[in-house]
Amino acid sequence: MLSDITDIVSEGLCCGCGTCVAVCPTDAISMTETPFGALVARVSETDCSSCGLCLQVCPGAGLPDGLLDPRVDPFKGEMLAAFTGHAHAKALRKEAQSGGVVSALLRYLLDTGRIEQALVTQMPEDGSLRPHPVLARDEDAIGRACGSKYCPVPLNVDLQQVNHMTAFVGLPCH
Repeated sequence: MLSDITDIVSEGLCCGCGTCVAVCPTDAISMTETPFGALVARVSETDCSSCGLCLQVCPGAGLPDGLLDPRVDPFKGEMLAAFTGHAHAKALRKEAQSGGVVSALLRYLLDTGRIEQALVTQMPEDGSLRPHPVLARDEDAIGRACGSKYCPVPLNVDLQQVNHMTAFVGLPCH
């Protein structure tokens, strides 16, 4: 029987979402970048209490061992539908990604009080290429997070700060 997510990582079933980091009561789990640029969970054996919470929330825990072939990209799948659109505001269309639809929707949801915050990703101000999760609570914060980040982001590490009035924005690989 598994006591933590170490076996999930060794079987190649960790998707790098960071949910385990968010729920770990002893802060024993961190996300580590592999030589190939993927993010995987790492457990500190000295800090782990073997409570099993990480396994309860891990999307890879319910998958059969050996399901994913490490030579095959696990993020590609069948396309079910495709849609197009763009933000009405020309400035937003110019600064955002792919017409600014998501940024426009988030701004609208904030303005109308339908959400209090949005869990988004933002590039670091130092110019490095490792985006990080941010809870955007105003239009400026949403503007700073504009654009898709096509690289691993442990978006769920901030789930402890999420409430029922939070929008979640990520790519399928997040």
